[in-house]
Amino acid sequence: MFLPVPPRSFRRGLSVAALLGGTALGLSYAPGALAADGADAVTPVAASATTAEVTEVVVTARRRSENVQKVPIAISTISASQVESTGAYRIDQLKQLVPSVQTLTFNPRNANISIRGLGGNVSLTNDGLEQGVGFYIDDVYYGRPGQSQFDLVDLQQVEVLRGPQGTLFGKNTTAGAINITTREPSKVFGGTFDVTGGNLGYQQVRASLTGPITDKLAYRVSVAGTRRDGYVHNIHDGRELFGYENFTARAQLLYTPTENVKLRIIGDYGVQRQDCCISVVAGLVTTRVDGTPLPNAFAARAARIGYTLPAIDPFNYNVDIDSPVHTQMYTGGLSAKLDVKTDKYTFTSITAGRFWDWIPENDVDGTSKPALYQGRIIDRQKQLSQEFRIASNGSHTVDWVAGAYYFWQKLPGFTTFWYGPYGAEFNLPPALYPTPQKEALAAAALNDYQLSDFSRPDTKSYALFGQATWNLSPKWAVTGGLRYTKEDKTGVFVQTVTRGADISTFAPADQAYVQSIRNLVGVANSFSVRTSESNVSGLLTVNYNVTPDVLLYGTWSRGFKSGGLNLTNLSASVPKAVEPERVDNVELGFKSTLFSRNVTLNLAAFSTDTHNYQTTVFDSALLTQYISNIGLVRSRGIESDLRFRPSSDFSAYLSVAYTDAQYVDYKNAPPGVEWTGLLPTTANYIDLSGRPLPGAPKWSASLGTEYAHPVGGRGWEGYVGADYNLKSSYYASVNDSPSSLVEGYGVLNARLGLRSDSGRDDLSLWARNLGDTHYFETLGAGNAGASGLITGLPSQPRTYGITYRHKFGA
Repeated sequence: MFLPVPPRSFRRGLSVAALLGGTALGLSYAPGALAADGADAVTPVAASATTAEVTEVVVTARRRSENVQKVPIAISTISASQVESTGAYRIDQLKQLVPSVQTLTFNPRNANISIRGLGGNVSLTNDGLEQGVGFYIDDVYYGRPGQSQFDLVDLQQVEVLRGPQGTLFGKNTTAGAINITTREPSKVFGGTFDVTGGNLGYQQVRASLTGPITDKLAYRVSVAGTRRDGYVHNIHDGRELFGYENFTARAQLLYTPTENVKLRIIGDYGVQRQDCCISVVAGLVTTRVDGTPLPNAFAARAARIGYTLPAIDPFNYNVDIDSPVHTQMYTGGLSAKLDVKTDKYTFTSITAGRFWDWIPENDVDGTSKPALYQGRIIDRQKQLSQEFRIASNGSHTVDWVAGAYYFWQKLPGFTTFWYGPYGAEFNLPPALYPTPQKEALAAAALNDYQLSDFSRPDTKSYALFGQATWNLSPKWAVTGGLRYTKEDKTGVFVQTVTRGADISTFAPADQAYVQSIRNLVGVANSFSVRTSESNVSGLLTVNYNVTPDVLLYGTWSRGFKSGGLNLTNLSASVPKAVEPERVDNVELGFKSTLFSRNVTLNLAAFSTDTHNYQTTVFDSALLTQYISNIGLVRSRGIESDLRFRPSSDFSAYLSVAYTDAQYVDYKNAPPGVEWTGLLPTTANYIDLSGRPLPGAPKWSASLGTEYAHPVGGRGWEGYVGADYNLKSSYYASVNDSPSSLVEGYGVLNARLGLRSDSGRDDLSLWARNLGDTHYFETLGAGNAGASGLITGLPSQPRTYGITYRHKFGA
């Protein structure tokens, strides 16, 4: 087998991490971090205080409770204790723990999650585009990425399913799924709370209370609140940006009238406020690919409006802006899950309704001059879903599950784009206004010109699905599944001019000139679009148990993601409806539990072809983004996951992923700013076939260890731990522009603590990004207006603090 050699910098990072892991103060890992901790609904077989076994992990990836080592799917599991020990309370922090997962987050609305380099989108989110990584909490699909950006409360376990999951999870899981399980109410009184304080004004309080109401009814109530001061300084007015406030509340009722009937009702609400989001200046593109000067470059624009750019040093965490930057986000929902069990079958019904509101304030031009006052979109999403499932109980010659699914969503968006008094002078090249008269007309065209848009994509999705496993013998099994999906989408777009100079008294020639400039950025228009699609997806898996502790499997699967809708200001050549994605995936896997259950070692090799891959591209003429199809994208790679527990007081893990994701057929790619003016207007594109897919580092790794030791013989133990995450370089823009190359980096988190043997009390000191590593979350040349301004979202600086946790009751 071909084994790719990692780059030298990546090997050096792994060597450093391994060296740290071998020292007394090395990388450590909470004992419970290797499996789900104690649960009500999904309870793993816990290791005793004296055993050195790696704890068994139970997952529901196939809609039934199974030992993860017996499931022929590439799965990464993250327990509640692992989340607690690393402080990764939000989904966008998953990349610290699962190498195959990459998150690019400019702001919560534009959070993008990819698995194996696929499914996410490195550009800003488009309301008509759905992601290829499905996100589920307690069996409920969340329709927008922003809904996943709240603190997770009462977490039981996170399962990251890699590769297409279109049969059982269905809608928009062409790259994988993130399946989150939370703790159920208990009929025994108990609870937890933890309090955290740290630098940058970091404060967090989390609490949960559970217990009986009657002998058949139990409750669970959970709240979490987090705040942090800003760490990006605005030179213009002295504000500190990127301050953060988050509050989440969750209430549950569990009704069990008999031992075979269970009804779980969950309601949740969350509100988040941030003084964000703005990128820092990371550099300037001054020349084109042929070495000639970039026309209408940022320096020339700044000189025309009398603006002086501060010294460029992105990790001084300084910006210079005059418009407000602030976001407010609200989410909530109600769900009911009913399970009725008989001797042979279990019937499940899941009914859910959710909403998500997004209200931002943005500075668009990145300067302290009013070239652009505002560019924002307010979203108000609503969704309803219903799923019915029936599954066989126990283990039989044929184990099966079948069901039906319905999903409805509407997503009205309200966009404002408002040019300031320097709108024309900053954005338009001087060639458009060679005389004082035309300069005045250009100013009349754009200065104080405002466009207001309304868009609303509506989705209705219906599905029937079934999957069965034929257990041919104790060693051989074959699994097959099919899913039929029908999806209808409708969309409307209305753009109006809500502010601008009155040109009705201008001479006809002058009116025509002003209108020609306004046509470049947008004028009043409207349209509607409708699509209807049907698809059959499925899988075929063969697995062989070499021994009871060693599993081999091979899988072919096909995934489907419905077409998108372009509901924005479009060029005439851009289609309003985008073709659906089709994914073919082949995977070979190996799972093992070795050395008296002290070690688990899992390997997976995969090859995934995505036809008509959907991505967002930027139209530099209209200053807008739209969805486009890429002919063929391919992702191939190898993943390994090693977990090791040689003794009851020491544990370690190492996960490494090699991902070769590339454009196979992308001949009409949008050019980067470096190509400005070099391509004919009739064919303004470049060929990126064979180039790397953006947002997909070739090498990623996560490493962690923990050492714990009794202290004083009085029921307490001290522990030291850390986790280390490595990623090689990757491009952060769809056009692979050199200005978007994010250099590889490694991030170390560490902790030192004291806890009781019973687990009721835990006091820890922690540090995240202990080495104060500088890296970018996003990076790219300022496509807006093709100015060549390179901006990026820098990594958070080192943070540290102290946390106390307490558990009471049973």
